[in-house]
Amino acid sequence: MGVCPLLGWSRTAWHSVKRNLLYIIITIIIIAVIVLVTSVGNWYAVAAIICGVPLVTIFLEWYRGVKARFQARGENPVRAFWSLLTRNRARYGGFIVHIGIVLIALGIIGSSFYSIEKTETLNIGDSMNISDYRLSYSELVLKQDNQKVSAVASLDVIKNHRIAGTMHPSYNYWFSHNDHFAEVTVRTTPAEDLFVSLVWTGYDPGDKSSTFRVLVNPLIVWIWVGGGFMLLGGTIAFSAEERQ
Repeated sequence: MGVCPLLGWSRTAWHSVKRNLLYIIITIIIIAVIVLVTSVGNWYAVAAIICGVPLVTIFLEWYRGVKARFQARGENPVRAFWSLLTRNRARYGGFIVHIGIVLIALGIIGSSFYSIEKTETLNIGDSMNISDYRLSYSELVLKQDNQKVSAVASLDVIKNHRIAGTMHPSYNYWFSHNDHFAEVTVRTTPAEDLFVSLVWTGYDPGDKSSTFRVLVNPLIVWIWVGGGFMLLGGTIAFSAEERQ
């Protein structure tokens, strides 16, 4: 995906390809070094190298197309970008699909190599730490209706010494199934997803100790965003009219 857009359909000017690849490689190396210096993680540096090449290539191709239309027709950047997209839907729709694939790859790399999981039993007032989060167990409420008995916990989420909200995982006993099921609560941000599950409690008003399973999965949301880009790009590409 990073090399093919630089190649012509019939003839390829290799000196131009080499120059463009040099610019791309230098850019990616700089990004990877920044990632390593900031101690984000070695796998993120690998992700920058692998995923950065097609992204920089796509943005370079778009920049060139916009610049050419601006110089030739005097179109402003927004109009030039839209004209490129509508006049060559197969090509630029394909680029959007490529962006989606890159975002999915980033999400898979982040969630595969940097996910964290922890299980801990807490009493009211206790806290547990995971990654940059501190979860403080503040309350357990017992509820009952015709279908189930529920134990709903309240955990205050503190990240980087700031309150980020309250999460309410529950542990339910369903009469129809004669079994217990945990209901997970999720906090989603562009950087990561925080999953909290109440995996055990005794439903005892005198003993509100509970066991929580907590997962931190980085970049999960970008898998879904990447899927949206793939759908959008595919729709644009397949809407291109065939030339007679």
